[in-house]
Amino acid sequence: MKPKIAPFQMTSHIITDSEFKVKDGFSNKKLKPDLDISPTFEVYEDENHLTGKLELEIKFNLKSGRIIFIGFKAKIIGTFVSPKKIGKDQFIKFLKYSGTPMLIQIVRSFLMSLSSQSGLVPPIVIPIIDSTSCYHETEGD
Repeated sequence: MKPKIAPFQMTSHIITDSEFKVKDGFSNKKLKPDLDISPTFEVYEDENHLTGKLELEIKFNLKSGRIIFIGFKAKIIGTFVSPKKIGKDQFIKFLKYSGTPMLIQIVRSFLMSLSSQSGLVPPIVIPIIDSTSCYHETEGD
């Protein structure tokens, strides 16, 4: 069976900024995760396509009390395209609800690799989240 190709495609991504800090002395501490994701997006139209730029600022800390023992932050930008025929409102929904988890997965993989190569065992993994919770929707959305 041939799969149907979605009318929404990611054409590129780039991690434009990242920071990873590890404070010694956390091995015997119970660390609590603290995750924050701030999305912004823009949509551009031309005669034949809709193009969207989605930017996520991700902060993920592991802390004990108020002390951050492992701190990570990154900014990722993804570019997405679609035929205009799906409509701008539908494109924005794809951008927010499909694009966001795509970019989070890329950053998750990046952090796993970075923390593994830093010698942390097991590597740090950003938890799976409900990415729709990153957007404050109004009634009717």
